[in-house]
Amino acid sequence: MAQNEILKMLAVSAVNVDRVPGGGVPTLVASDVAAMLAGASRQVMMLAYAKYLQDQQSLVLLASHVYCWSADLAVNEQWRITRGRPIVRNMSHLAVAESIHPNVCLKCCGRGFVRARGCGSCQGSGYKSISDCGRAKVIGVSKSTFHECWRDRYQQIYGYLQQLESDLSITLYKNNHEEELILQHA
Repeated sequence: MAQNEILKMLAVSAVNVDRVPGGGVPTLVASDVAAMLAGASRQVMMLAYAKYLQDQQSLVLLASHVYCWSADLAVNEQWRITRGRPIVRNMSHLAVAESIHPNVCLKCCGRGFVRARGCGSCQGSGYKSISDCGRAKVIGVSKSTFHECWRDRYQQIYGYLQQLESDLSITLYKNNHEEELILQHA
């Protein structure tokens, strides 16, 4: 089974109900997910559960982990941060949001409409890339300050989440490949 098919199994909303015998949505139990993610780090598991199972507790844990990772990065690289401004927290939360729900329009939260009218920001699609200006606004800095100081730092945080996503894909591939080898030799 290809890793994209495995990810579709994790994202129940992506399953084609017409292809399931007898209709309905196939049931994934925790042991199925655990088997697919065997050997994954805790952070990768949190990402998988938050992104593909929409588990809110995993999302909170992932956001907390990324914030701690970002704070360590800020200390190690000696970022100058104004006391009382939650820039690092805002950057880490934005990076998590962009990783879990990529390109979801922030104005309509991906619904495509605001107050029973089509969203003007994304033209009703529900998806829109976040511009640097939008990132600066969410983070709480000016656009020029974002470009001068915070854009590369944000990319480091977002890159960390992309590495976790890559680790997830590798884990799924490895576990699927081992399962296929076992089935071939059985």
